[in-house]
Amino acid sequence: MAEDHTKSSSSTDARLLKKLSDRMNGNLESFYRNLGERVAEQPKLTIFLILLLTGLLGVGWLRLDVEEREDRLFTSQDSEAQDDRDFVDDNFGASVRFVTMFYTGDSSVNFLDSRAAILDMFDFYEDVELNDVVDNGDLRDLCIISESGECAKESVLAFWQYNRTTFLEDDDWVVTMSQVDQEDPFALSGQLEVDNVMGTFERDETGNLTSVRAFRFEWTIEENLVTDGREESDPEAEDFEEDFHDYTKDFDESVDNAAMTSLTTWRYDQVISETFANDGQLTAIAYVILTIYACIVMSSRSKLYSRSVLGLAAVFTVGCSVVSGFGLCFAIGIPFSLVVNSVIFVMLGLGVDDAFVILDALTDIGDTETVIKTKLGRTLARAGASITLTSVTDCVAFLAGASTIIPALQAFCFFAAVTIFFDFFYQVTLFVAFVRFEEDRIARSQAACTCCCAPFCMDKTIVESDAACCTTSPMTQAEARDTFMRRCVTNYLPDVILTTPGRIVVLLSVVAILVSGGIGIDALELDFNIDWFIPDNTDVGRALDIQEDFFAGQQTPVSFYTGSVDYFALQGRLPVFCDAIRDNDDVDDLSVSCWYEEFEEDTGNAGSNAATEEDFYEAVLTYVNSEQGSRFEDFIRFSDDNSTILATRIPAELVDTDSGDEDIEQMDSVRDTADDFPELEARAYATSFLFLEGLAIVYEETIRNVLLALAVVFLVSLVFLADISAAVIVLLNISAVDVALLGYIHWLGMHMNTVIAINVLLAIGLTVDYSAHIAHAYMHSAGTRPERAKKALGHIGVSVVNGGITTFVATLPLAFAQSYVFQVFFRCFVLIVLFGLYFGVVVLPVVLSLVGPSVSYAVPEKEDETLALSSVEAGGEHQPLRTTTKVVSPDGTVDGA
Repeated sequence: MAEDHTKSSSSTDARLLKKLSDRMNGNLESFYRNLGERVAEQPKLTIFLILLLTGLLGVGWLRLDVEEREDRLFTSQDSEAQDDRDFVDDNFGASVRFVTMFYTGDSSVNFLDSRAAILDMFDFYEDVELNDVVDNGDLRDLCIISESGECAKESVLAFWQYNRTTFLEDDDWVVTMSQVDQEDPFALSGQLEVDNVMGTFERDETGNLTSVRAFRFEWTIEENLVTDGREESDPEAEDFEEDFHDYTKDFDESVDNAAMTSLTTWRYDQVISETFANDGQLTAIAYVILTIYACIVMSSRSKLYSRSVLGLAAVFTVGCSVVSGFGLCFAIGIPFSLVVNSVIFVMLGLGVDDAFVILDALTDIGDTETVIKTKLGRTLARAGASITLTSVTDCVAFLAGASTIIPALQAFCFFAAVTIFFDFFYQVTLFVAFVRFEEDRIARSQAACTCCCAPFCMDKTIVESDAACCTTSPMTQAEARDTFMRRCVTNYLPDVILTTPGRIVVLLSVVAILVSGGIGIDALELDFNIDWFIPDNTDVGRALDIQEDFFAGQQTPVSFYTGSVDYFALQGRLPVFCDAIRDNDDVDDLSVSCWYEEFEEDTGNAGSNAATEEDFYEAVLTYVNSEQGSRFEDFIRFSDDNSTILATRIPAELVDTDSGDEDIEQMDSVRDTADDFPELEARAYATSFLFLEGLAIVYEETIRNVLLALAVVFLVSLVFLADISAAVIVLLNISAVDVALLGYIHWLGMHMNTVIAINVLLAIGLTVDYSAHIAHAYMHSAGTRPERAKKALGHIGVSVVNGGITTFVATLPLAFAQSYVFQVFFRCFVLIVLFGLYFGVVVLPVVLSLVGPSVSYAVPEKEDETLALSSVEAGGEHQPLRTTTKVVSPDGTVDGA
């Protein structure tokens, strides 16, 4: 009795899902049949209206707003780092930027062989800072002032107090350079750190230098950003840095096999922009390659039935969807970014898929329907449910991803969802209108313009329906469609994988892929570095390599801040705070510049000896206005009437780290130090924290977005497939692709970050197409499980494979990209296509043949009414799906629609 009850409940559930799905499929079929007929009746009007809509939405491009600020792309706008940055901007305004020159030689160079290299450094310094050669001497107006009263800088010249005469009179100049732990009043830290100014040096047993191959000269200047919309710039600093870059490039070095290289914020940003602009040209190449491939796929060996010209129409339709989707997003104020630019390549891969499915349905109907209007109506009725399933899941999955708090990922998802919608809409209208004209040509028995025997599109040659290209032998339409790819997908592949040995091999390969993927996920590291956006073959790339190879990178500046508190009453806590900063293992203790300690030392404890609050603040103000304390002028913010202190700054530097995980731990560590002094309203902030906070939540956001997207895929699949087990199998199949993708990202040497998170979400959108089409075809096939799996491959497999290949072809130009984002997208796209096709076309049919739903929504003898079987073989008039769809339950009973 219990078993009967269970069977009854299962049958009832199947009937309920079937009724829901059947009603929806029936409505969709009726809608698409009517839509196809309407488009066929008015193809010119349809094309005009779609192009008009595209033009109107294209006006939105006039509101194109590019977001280039990295902190606005990769970090949540309500993060702690954003709040800290606002505090810093409000209280201190100007931040700092570094202007750096590297002087390096090859392996044959030793800068200690003569004074020439040092004299070159003096020439360089004097021209840049003293002689008004670079940007008319504006450096003195831009630089941060050091304790010396001059511009803050670090270089080997500090050994001689930047005095050429002192150097020339120093007979033991190499011994002088060999000193360590020397005070440097020209450096903000007050210390001359040898590792920062000399690279690749060697010492003898006495500690004296014997060779040096690299010098670094670095100035610290103020950054006063001017905001114009979404653009931030510092015109004065950028003008100076541009002149500095040109001067460095043209400098005539005295040492053979040695050269100077500059590194500035202006040039850094310029190289990133130039790189993306150059890589953006790859879009045109991608369109050309995709057009060629689409034309090849849509052609055949038949003089009459080759439809390669529709390849142009399909790609043109994708272009219209990009114009419309992007235009709408721009119009409603969603900003464009370098990451969003990748949506164009996504659409090139996804966009043509629907056209393949529509064309497959059209060719399946063949000549059984001679009325073009009815034929196109039946074509859309057949293809509509399948392309709706994939398009809806893609759109909703990306919209779910748009709920993320990471701005770059959010914008990407919005652009992708909107553009996919327009592509879906245009393929069932604009593309079908183009199809109508091709059907008119076929009805006139006019040769296809791309056939080798009729090379001109204006050729009016009348041909027989069985005429073939490049041969006099007759060829039926079925024979013309019998391509090698079709035979591979519909015959050879299922004959191999659906055998017992084939299934074992496939399942073992799945285990191997998932195990290796799991190991890769466990080893996957969290990391992101904005320097990855710089190509190695640029001058900035070479400068970064020099910095890494000769000077072990550059330490990250960090500052500790105190707020608006009673400094007179709490002055005893300030040195304790400074000591706590130095005691932090993540902070270079020599880099800490504590204004209060210097104030006390230079004034003979004027602060602690102050009798009243007024005396204290007056003593501090007098000190920072003096020559001795002027270096701290930018570290202390007074109230407008100078009666109290509103905020102070204690600059320092973080020690080097090896990964993003360590960077995040370092950020948390210094914040913990600041949190230990709530009475001072202390906080720690570095510009890098803006990126690290975004990086810290990447795993959390990725998991959340993926789970949301998978939930959407499951629900939509459940409605369209009308079977829980089928929806679960599709869900697991897509999840397996994401596991493989994440794992093999590690094996390819990449790291987890926001760019990778986008690709993980993108994998769901792409692989839905591969899996959902096959599952939908399986559910509407009759027979045993293996028979239905084979029929599913025969019905839709070629279109699925072509869709995967178009995705790969569309992104192939990215293999030559120089920018990090495009390089990552290419590698991930390759993995997505490989794993997506393998799991969709190989693994899924095997799983369905073993544990697929026994419920079928097709009557075996009329299965061609439900799916796109070749009408050349089946023949007969097709009736609406809703009149033939059945539910075949496990017990053998048939529930009619």
